[in-house]
Amino acid sequence: MAIQIATPPPDSVLPSIGAQYHIQGQNGIPLLLSRAATVALLIASLTLFLCILLSGFQWLTSGSEKAALQGARTRMTNCLIGLSIMALAWAVIIAIQFFFGIELFVV
Repeated sequence: MAIQIATPPPDSVLPSIGAQYHIQGQNGIPLLLSRAATVALLIASLTLFLCILLSGFQWLTSGSEKAALQGARTRMTNCLIGLSIMALAWAVIIAIQFFFGIELFVV
């Protein structure tokens, strides 16, 4: 019985190292920054949603307590200020992409 040794496939068939992370011509630091900004925006959005939800619950359960109602109102105001800051940051990023012709968010 003879043992057959398979020959390796040509180099064109094997993917290069890191090819799975190569997206639209970007790799390395630009891709890392894009992914980090996307994750940060997602975390900020989820935190904002929870903040608004908890503020609404605190507002509903405050009853006739002035201090609890004022605390809920303050928290809701802070959440809306955070939403405004997130929207402004997103608008600045879109403006940078438009005026300089670069892509900051690559999915």
